[in-house]
Amino acid sequence: MTELGGPPGSFGSEDAKGFLAALFDFSFTSLITTKIIKVVYVIFVIFSGLGALALFASLAAAGGAGAVVGLILAPIIFLVYVIFARMWLELVIIFFRIAENTERTNQLLERGSGGA
Repeated sequence: MTELGGPPGSFGSEDAKGFLAALFDFSFTSLITTKIIKVVYVIFVIFSGLGALALFASLAAAGGAGAVVGLILAPIIFLVYVIFARMWLELVIIFFRIAENTERTNQLLERGSGGA
């Protein structure tokens, strides 16, 4: 268990109080990003799906070949947006894991050198 509330990306009912405490921690000693990243990804996928449906509907309403173009274009755009969102969120998690590992390494070095 880390100071950041457990393994990266973990969030359970036992962390609810810790989550609220971390949310209002104005010194930023507790970080919440790793706890809410899954929720952010789900929200992004939902909005990307709604956007793809809106694109398809607008192309289909245009008439002609719009429905066929929409059937091809909307899923491709959806996948591209979801892929880029996933890559961006993974990059964010990598930065937080680097911070966690750096903190652990620093603590180990301080213990090994006697705190000097």
